[in-house]
Amino acid sequence: TTHTVNRVVADASNDAGDYARGYQLYVSTDGSNWGSPVASGSPAGPVIDISFGATTARYLRLVLTGNSPWWWSIDEVNAYGA
Repeated sequence: TTHTVNRVVADASNDAGDYARGYQLYVSTDGSNWGSPVASGSPAGPVIDISFGATTARYLRLVLTGNSPWWWSIDEVNAYGA
């Protein structure tokens, strides 16, 4: 089902230095149509706290746009509703 979301937190803190240096966040209600990113950024640490305008979504896509010198991993992702 779809939900209203306005915040996503991606945590990569179990692997120090192993976090995204840039990202784009997309949402979709059907898993096929993604449109433009609802948020993008260049985090300075392993916990990426992404706030954006409330939107309806069933699927989330977090795209790496700036990689770390090593691998990129995410230990946990949480979505929050408006």
